[in-house]
Amino acid sequence: MEEKAARAYDLAALKYWGSATHINFPDNLMCTKMLHLGTPLST
Repeated sequence: MEEKAARAYDLAALKYWGSATHINFPDNLMCTKMLHLGTPLST
């Protein structure tokens, strides 16, 4: 449950502050880039 919350924080931080912000999981940066490109994410 805590990991899920940390990943949600990462996505929100990346959307708000951009890729220069500190995130918990580096793979979330790729997810955000995919969202900007309109690529669907698999869950």
